[in-house]
Amino acid sequence: PKIDDEFQKKVDDLKAMMPETEIVFTSGGRDPHIPTVKAGRVSRSNGSVTMNATVVSKGKSEIVEYGFYYGKDAASLEKVVVDQSSINSGESFSHSVDVEDLDMYYWYPYAVNAQGETRCEINEFTLAYEDLSQTGTANCYLIQTPGKYKFNASVKGNSLMSVGNPVEVVVVWEFNNPTEWGSLISSVELKDGYVEFEIREDVSYGNALIAVKDSQGTILWSWHIWLCDFDPDASAHRYSNGTVMMDRNIGATLNRGSDRDEMLRASGMLYQWGRKDPMSQLVTTGYRPGYSYSTIEMASSEPTVFAANWTWLDDGTGNYVRGLWSAEKKTMYDPCPSGWKVADSDSWDGLWINSSDEYGVTVAYDDNEHTANYPYTPAYSIDFSYIEKESGIVWSTELSEDDLWMPYALSYWSGSLDVNMHYNAEAFAVRCMKDVGFVVTTSDVKPGTDK
Repeated sequence: PKIDDEFQKKVDDLKAMMPETEIVFTSGGRDPHIPTVKAGRVSRSNGSVTMNATVVSKGKSEIVEYGFYYGKDAASLEKVVVDQSSINSGESFSHSVDVEDLDMYYWYPYAVNAQGETRCEINEFTLAYEDLSQTGTANCYLIQTPGKYKFNASVKGNSLMSVGNPVEVVVVWEFNNPTEWGSLISSVELKDGYVEFEIREDVSYGNALIAVKDSQGTILWSWHIWLCDFDPDASAHRYSNGTVMMDRNIGATLNRGSDRDEMLRASGMLYQWGRKDPMSQLVTTGYRPGYSYSTIEMASSEPTVFAANWTWLDDGTGNYVRGLWSAEKKTMYDPCPSGWKVADSDSWDGLWINSSDEYGVTVAYDDNEHTANYPYTPAYSIDFSYIEKESGIVWSTELSEDDLWMPYALSYWSGSLDVNMHYNAEAFAVRCMKDVGFVVTTSDVKPGTDK
């Protein structure tokens, strides 16, 4: 949440009350004298919040006490002692509190040894719905833990274009395993231009699609919910070519597998090039046969339908639509979370295969000092055939100069890593790169151009 002036004053007052503690490192070592603890994520349930923390370092001597400070007033927090005994570096501790309101609470963990007490940055929690779109709207929202969430459902993707007049919200599909159905979302509601939903407490990972409909029951827009306990910024790879890339594909709940089921979890969702909505062998319900042109409107209103004629994608007037995904800017149809976009074709320049097994390859950069996992991925071919294979394909944003229905993609298997062209009607995996450009916010993609 945005820090307002009143809250900032409370934080400043709190810091002023704390005695100044200098972090002193031991001679020839890296550990500070006082303990170092790191706040983890909070887990929420009806009427209860659990604060979590991990001991990074015990400091110069044994920890004799650890716990949390929390409360509604940042300048006057209640101290809760979890235990008055030693705890080792790397170990975690937690404490649950009953909460009966939707107010904001402030908290931080602490630990004490003979040299002093930890000082941590203050954190926040609330049982109110967390606004996923507060820092930017998108077609995909990444969630690390179960809880109550909401997002702006009045605009398309990361644009300012209205979705229309939604009157209903539905969960189109949901599963917690790529090959098995499973419920993720316990409730969903359309309220004041927002979709409010709750993730079940007993699930730890999965994917879902939420859509809003008009009075005729037509889907106006849909959003991918990706539940996975990982921090995309902390685990991202900075390749030697300068690209900052996620460590996994969109929808993946692992970044590498050691058996078939784990490999499918690591492969993530599948996308026809330029479409915002993910597919899998569970959620794709049919296809558009024949030779008539597919349209963007069809793709948006039927997110589970495979467009067999997507190769001849058209705006209905004979103009091929370019710019659905773009290297220059994140577009309204980009399937990545806020702050990320579909990878450009040069994102893999200078990488090579370090090793491989039957489930994927490891690519290397920086003279083999760093590596990234790329699992083998299934695909939908142009004729709607679902195939599993000992290779992987990941889309890029770039289209061929001559064949506008032939985008470039990264292809890899045990002995090869190459960027080549594939039909845009095929459905492959997508990996997101850090978005450092500007965002399309005021207009739709124009037919016949890549503007």
